Amino acid sequence: MIEALPSNASDSQRKRIIKQQIKESFVCETSKKPRWVQEPEWPVSNKPLHFLSQRKQGTMFTYCFKDEKGTIKEIIQYD
Repeated sequence: MIEALPSNASDSQRKRIIKQQIKESFVCETSKKPRWVQEPEWPVSNKPLHFLSQRKQGTMFTYCFKDEKGTIKEIIQYD
């Protein structure tokens, strides 16, 4: 992403472009972003998977993701 930025862009323009690219790449199907209890582990398969949901059940945290076609689902759990 950084290499593709226009060389004549100001720092504020570069930050705005990067933020937009991150927002477009890391899609949340809900209005909420994942709140990681450990280091972030956003799964990637060619592109970052779409975030579906996060649940807490007791001490277990579950994060659900899918690809843009909805065919691959990945579940990450922490206890």
